[in-house]
Amino acid sequence: MSTGYEAGGYGLVELDGKVTERAAEAGRIARTITENKDLFLGAFPAKAEIAILYNPLSHMVGGQQTFTGEGQTVGVNNLSESLQGIHRAFFERNIPVDFLHANDLGTPRASQYKLIIAPYPVMMSQPHVRKLIDYVKEGGTLVSEARCGWVDEKGFSSPVIPGAGLHEVLGCREDVLMPIAKTAVIKITADHESIPLLKVGDKLDSLFFEESFELLNKTSRVVAEFESGKPAMVYSTYGKGKALIVGSFPGSAYFHFGNPTNGKFYAGLAEWLKIAKPVEVAAAEPGVLVEARVLEGNGYRILFGFNRGEKETPARLRLLVSGKAFQAREIETKKDVPFVIEGDRLVFEKTLEPGEVWGVLVREDGN
Repeated sequence: MSTGYEAGGYGLVELDGKVTERAAEAGRIARTITENKDLFLGAFPAKAEIAILYNPLSHMVGGQQTFTGEGQTVGVNNLSESLQGIHRAFFERNIPVDFLHANDLGTPRASQYKLIIAPYPVMMSQPHVRKLIDYVKEGGTLVSEARCGWVDEKGFSSPVIPGAGLHEVLGCREDVLMPIAKTAVIKITADHESIPLLKVGDKLDSLFFEESFELLNKTSRVVAEFESGKPAMVYSTYGKGKALIVGSFPGSAYFHFGNPTNGKFYAGLAEWLKIAKPVEVAAAEPGVLVEARVLEGNGYRILFGFNRGEKETPARLRLLVSGKAFQAREIETKKDVPFVIEGDRLVFEKTLEPGEVWGVLVREDGN
């Protein structure tokens, strides 16, 4: 009888009928999901209040190319890496975020978001820009990277950048555009509500070029500068809403270089707009990433904790709830799970093995 191995869909399976630990684990997970299929089918991810705008036109103006700075190539795809960097900043901090197609601007779906972030927004159609302007006017918040609306859908560049009227929303216009070397920095120069996790002197990585600004109205505020001393980040108000523009590409820079300050910049936007995390998580072991996710059903929630690290770590998960009485049990073992109540959150503590996934069903009493 052969004692060799052949590849299986979930790992290596021995030819003599035995299975590897990986295959056995996959089977266990499949059984657990099947046994609880009604719970999973009736639950949905926690609602996001932040949207990252996907604008296909940006592929037409450098979006499919690599960033370059003075001949130094960085990355593979400008638009994709900006999208991924911004998403990563929220994902790592368990903050729900959606991608919003530009065609959905002006729809009820778009209006549900407190914040829309426009990465690499160098080419935008004028109808989309008008809807984005209306979104801010009616109370939404826009955060944009550099050269917003520079080119329209016909390929014409705007005489004023940000283009198509966005300079009025963003409270500034482009002053000087400078190519930079592989990376440069943006220095925080003001304590401001829009950047609550950053302090004066903190530095973000920037990429590709520096777009400095001239302020246009009394509500505009410079909150960060380039090393030249020119304005790099400007806050403004428009109608019932607010706006912030960064004169470079901190999202793509975060994707490539992982500067924690870039991540804190994006995470701070949620705190600024009072966007609560469905679940907060803290790992006791330094450097270990514990991811937490929530599915919400009718009268129940499913809480997941994932140890993404290579070390065991005690973790503390704080689940946002409404109501006063709850029951909690492990999905797999059906055992009751102890918790304490802190304000509007249930607090669970669990030591997670490397790679472990922990699932807890939380029901409101009476469901």
